[in-house]
Amino acid sequence: MTYEYIPSPNKSSRKGNQVGGLIAHFTAGGSLNSTVRYMCNKIVAPDSVNSGVVTIDGVKYYDAQASCHYMTGREGKTIRLVPENEAAWHAGSKTTKPKLQAKGALNLWTIGHEICNWGGLLKRGDKFYCWPSNWTKEYKGPTPLHILRKCQPAVGDDFYRTGGKTDGEPLFAEGIIEYWEPYTAEQIKSVTTLWKELIERYQISREFIAGHEEVDPTRKIDPGPAFPWDDILDELYPKMVAPEPEELKPLEEDQIYELSLSKKEGRNEPGFCTSILSILR
Repeated sequence: MTYEYIPSPNKSSRKGNQVGGLIAHFTAGGSLNSTVRYMCNKIVAPDSVNSGVVTIDGVKYYDAQASCHYMTGREGKTIRLVPENEAAWHAGSKTTKPKLQAKGALNLWTIGHEICNWGGLLKRGDKFYCWPSNWTKEYKGPTPLHILRKCQPAVGDDFYRTGGKTDGEPLFAEGIIEYWEPYTAEQIKSVTTLWKELIERYQISREFIAGHEEVDPTRKIDPGPAFPWDDILDELYPKMVAPEPEELKPLEEDQIYELSLSKKEGRNEPGFCTSILSILR
């Protein structure tokens, strides 16, 4: 399949490494368009902001210092930001899960796939809120899923535990997030289609497909518990079903005599084992 290409400057060389893995993320953000623009350093920064910015033609933009190879929006559209033969900046931490440690720095040999989703939501009364502006942005999406997930203390520098506050009661008691934005059916269909292409192109085994939270568990929680891992991977890697064993019929008296006679005569000519099996059946 051909994907629209909007190049991000946030990329580097794979240093000769071959693609052998895939890491899934959620964007913790809004629309596909705005998130793509952010990862392409196209969000204008206020004049008051002087750090974490890049100046292009006299205009200051937020310097994302992050990217991915593909990003899928809530309506199912997928955009490519970095060519597959280059490294996207999507998983820079070295706190990796053992199964992914052996091949070294993750960005050098994995494909990064961002999926538009707010992630954890905060409930106040009958409404839900997502993280911008200290959890004051009202969530307007599909009915949230109620799934309890306890975060590690270091996740997002207490981002999900305190909502960015430095004092007062934490917004998420004991770091437990209860509500999550669901992924859309259109997204899951697009994710499955893309991953099938990548798996076939690079012969990626199931053990080398992981979530960001698996390779960086002390800091990340994406793609989160709302992501239907089993449904997607079971479709991409069908389980082998063992055939039912053949039912052996009881031997008749003449068959028992034939086997006994064969043993006495020491028959071992070619095809003898096959004939014995035909008797047993």
